[in-house]
Amino acid sequence: VEVFAKDLEAPRIMVEDDEENIYVSIPNTGEILLLKDANHDGFADDKQIFLKGYENVHGMAIDGGKLYFIALKKVYVVDLLDKTKVKILIDNLPDVGLHENRTLAIGPDHMLYISIPSNCNSCVDPNQLLATIQKVKLDGLGMTTFAKGLRNTLGFDWHPETHELFGMDQGTDWRGDEIPREELNHIVEGKNYGWPYCWNRLHPDTFLLRNPKGSTKEAFCKTTEAPALTYDAHTTPIGFTFYNSSMFPKSKGSAFVAFHGSWNRKIPKGYKVSKLIFKNGKPIKFENFMSGFLNNKKHSQFGRPAGLLILKDGSLLVSDDSAGVIYRVFYDNTP
Repeated sequence: VEVFAKDLEAPRIMVEDDEENIYVSIPNTGEILLLKDANHDGFADDKQIFLKGYENVHGMAIDGGKLYFIALKKVYVVDLLDKTKVKILIDNLPDVGLHENRTLAIGPDHMLYISIPSNCNSCVDPNQLLATIQKVKLDGLGMTTFAKGLRNTLGFDWHPETHELFGMDQGTDWRGDEIPREELNHIVEGKNYGWPYCWNRLHPDTFLLRNPKGSTKEAFCKTTEAPALTYDAHTTPIGFTFYNSSMFPKSKGSAFVAFHGSWNRKIPKGYKVSKLIFKNGKPIKFENFMSGFLNNKKHSQFGRPAGLLILKDGSLLVSDDSAGVIYRVFYDNTP
């Protein structure tokens, strides 16, 4: 593990273009930075502001020489060769409320997928776009709901072989230290994943007083999708990406998850990058991959992993929005 870039203001999501330039969203300042490792020594020796003035800019994706990005209630696209040409694709996303960071990605079907979290911890909101993943054409037209009942699925990606969509959903707060557990969901079009009425293995949320219209929580939860796996409660998964390169010989076909860490547990957890092992296209378990940020004896930490990016050489970038650092993790087989 080495430092790829430092002295950054809370870096979050990262993407790489065909020229190996790295773009980093900085929600705190409303900027997208451009980082370059010109001499290929594993350290960004050039840092520029690519765009600025986009409040809470967060999720990004690159396709066809264009950068797609989301900031609060709007989705934009810009030509990488001419950053003066910024176009608004969508300008009417719901109010953000509690969750102001939003993400997007481009799927194998060449469609844009947008995660729109809930705007609260636990509530029933009449806006049907909240707590969903939306699917839309790259020109911003034809937006439809892909999946719903997802409280805050910031990190999601497609399995490189099956092309099935998986994502980590952040569970409801203030239900105790151990519930609800964070969810890994196999996200299928048209399915409902339960929030706010249910958590984990179709468990009704007894803290929520309201019932679904015309039903009960118990009956409704039986019609929703159970998670593929669960993880420690309140560890806050953010970055999620499948590994389809060769630098890490035992990781191909697995996924990496950045756990930002807890803020409302008596004993903190998270603050790590885990490897999610898949076998025959199915998730089977989590393993620690990059840990040590958390000192449980002192209940202190010196870093909070947020974004993940697999570089073209197969190494892994991990953004730390607490320390203002981007780490590069690589496999060195030098004798």
